[in-house]
Amino acid sequence: MARKTTFTKAKFEERLLQQINVLLRGEFKDPRLVQVTVTSVELSQDYSYAKVMWDTFDKAHRGDAKAEIEGISGKLRTRLAKSLDVRHTPQLKFEYNAQFEAEHHISQVLKRAQAGEMDDDIDNEDGFDDDDLDDDEE
Repeated sequence: MARKTTFTKAKFEERLLQQINVLLRGEFKDPRLVQVTVTSVELSQDYSYAKVMWDTFDKAHRGDAKAEIEGISGKLRTRLAKSLDVRHTPQLKFEYNAQFEAEHHISQVLKRAQAGEMDDDIDNEDGFDDDDLDDDEE
């Protein structure tokens, strides 16, 4: 008896992520897409929608990249359908993920902390004060 292969949501999300990255770099010759990387894919329970998180290495061209990604989403879905060989290809919804910017910010904060340049009164760039946290405990 032939062994049935399992098809899990996580495996399909990984296949989508890899295939979208391959298509963005190989199939579409737009220079605005060269610096775009898909960081994660989240499928809905019924596999009909996929939230595709993307980031770019060059934040100066983020707006151009976003416009181009939204413009090619239909073509991208069509090419995914051909390459994935599945009955239904999910609709793609693209969302920007500031992963690289956040990593850069964290590394800069850590470098300053190691160098002893940090004050006790850190600029609260996230908008939270330590005092706000204490109020919740009361």
